[in-house]
Amino acid sequence: MADLDRALALDPAYASAYASRGASLSNLGRHAEALADLNRAVEMRPGYVWALCRRAVLHATVGRLEEARLDIDRIRALDSRALERLSDNDRALLGR
Repeated sequence: MADLDRALALDPAYASAYASRGASLSNLGRHAEALADLNRAVEMRPGYVWALCRRAVLHATVGRLEEARLDIDRIRALDSRALERLSDNDRALLGR
């Protein structure tokens, strides 16, 4: 996590670092911080499928099912096979 913090200090427009930090924070159960980072990554790169996938899983994890569905619809429009590449656990969480 410290490496991602340093990367963002050097380049605040580094969408991949926000997405990676968001995924890490989500894994630590720090959902509000994770969502903020994932939102930032998607704002910077609206077609960033990996960040959208991580955000959809996070939404589902915390019970924001409508938000998860909206992300899933967006993911499908960008990359019809992206959801197939998620882990079994993530696909089950998303109901896919």
